[in-house]
Amino acid sequence: MEKLPEGKQPALRVMPMPADANQNGDIFGGWIMAQVDIAGGTAAGRIARMAVGFWKSPTEAAYISPGDTSQTERIEGLPLGTRGGMAIRHLFPSNGEYKISVANFGLGRFIPNEKLAFFIDNELVETRDYRGVGLTAANAADNDGTIDVIIPLKAGSHLVGVTFLAENFRPSLDLIRQYDRKSLEDNPIPQLEYHPAVGTIRIRGPFTATRPEDSRSLRKVYICQPTAAEQEGPCAKQILAALLPPGARLVKAFGTLSAPTLSAAARREPERAVQFYAADDAAAGDLVADLILAGGYEPVRVGGLDQSIRIEMFGDLHEYGALGRPVTKAEALQAI
Repeated sequence: MEKLPEGKQPALRVMPMPADANQNGDIFGGWIMAQVDIAGGTAAGRIARMAVGFWKSPTEAAYISPGDTSQTERIEGLPLGTRGGMAIRHLFPSNGEYKISVANFGLGRFIPNEKLAFFIDNELVETRDYRGVGLTAANAADNDGTIDVIIPLKAGSHLVGVTFLAENFRPSLDLIRQYDRKSLEDNPIPQLEYHPAVGTIRIRGPFTATRPEDSRSLRKVYICQPTAAEQEGPCAKQILAALLPPGARLVKAFGTLSAPTLSAAARREPERAVQFYAADDAAAGDLVADLILAGGYEPVRVGGLDQSIRIEMFGDLHEYGALGRPVTKAEALQAI
């Protein structure tokens, strides 16, 4: 994949090392799957923190204006009476203060006395004089500044608009009559004066994050509230069960043997090796047991899902745990 889908960000960036490759130079599949597990857990943690509105670590995102966009006309999605700028959809992870910084394209001389307006969901929240930015032309940025605002926002997705108030409708006074320039053209031309243009928007935060007392996602997640320590376990199960799709049944299986062992120990004689599984739903467990039998192993249930930790990596019923090897049914029942 040359680039990520639009609006997507990687959950994990990692570089494999020589120890993660076999003698042929290929990366071990187990190492790749381990990174997938870590990335999935990282993404799940982010989603969970955002779902309950408890994200305290500041984040940063930068948005660059499309190079072929005219900034002398109103941008779609922004209010009437505005000109140029950017309209972006940004996900704010929690309640708090966010810093929005705006930088200009280096356009050389631009029309003075413009007003820069900041909108949240098309509601005007700040206006600033457009000064101190865009002082350097082309690709240099030695003298460029930014216009910064700090805005308190609630968690969730918001439309952020940064644009100019269209107050100046006078015709150009340039001696040279030029075509409407695009944002991509960032070189100054002598004797020409342009409308200022928003080049980048950078959003940082939250700062002074606070946890919301109530929201739709909180009510959906926290369907029970434990009042004593002994209620925490059952309540957690109830919350997790409610997050599963309707009709879903969960079984933990197929994780107790490494790939080489899984291939070598299948259909072993005279006694088959065991594959452990954990299930609360008896019917779902029977279906998985049939799959284990079809794969050449003897299925053994360790108990409910609360026992699944025992068949995780380094658990006492895992090949890389206390067992250390495939076992027969008699050995498995004794170990349980």
